[in-house]
Amino acid sequence: AQATDTSNGSLKFFYGDTHNLRYFINLTISQKKLKKDGVNWIQDENGYLVCIYQIIENNYNARSFEDAFFHINRDFFINQIDSFPMGIKNKSHFSNLDKDVYYLADNCVKKKPALAMEILLNSETDDDGNQFSNWNTPLYIKEGLEWLRDS
Repeated sequence: AQATDTSNGSLKFFYGDTHNLRYFINLTISQKKLKKDGVNWIQDENGYLVCIYQIIENNYNARSFEDAFFHINRDFFINQIDSFPMGIKNKSHFSNLDKDVYYLADNCVKKKPALAMEILLNSETDDDGNQFSNWNTPLYIKEGLEWLRDS
């Protein structure tokens, strides 16, 4: 069954009583910008705060960083699985395509901080000098970083 509501406390805090997941999925980056108006937060294109959260990427809506990262970088882990001694457990599950990324996020992360560090330690620089060229950044994180860069 498809989810219809969000239980995310931060979204409820900033956007009020809106629970409808479709509402949040359809927001543009401009609509995610907020500013404080007295005691309430309101949407404002010139707002100084933006709510960034997982969004649909390649027809999949992840529920966590790990879920999103595994979804777009599964081959990265398959090709280097032995280079993740502290962050990943049940390593054979990555090459078993019957195990979806939601399953991997729930059952294969040993230690989240170690996983993040091992991703960085296993990153490569391409011939043009682009760092972190052997994996992709989840779209919601790119969205937040681009907002920071442009603000």
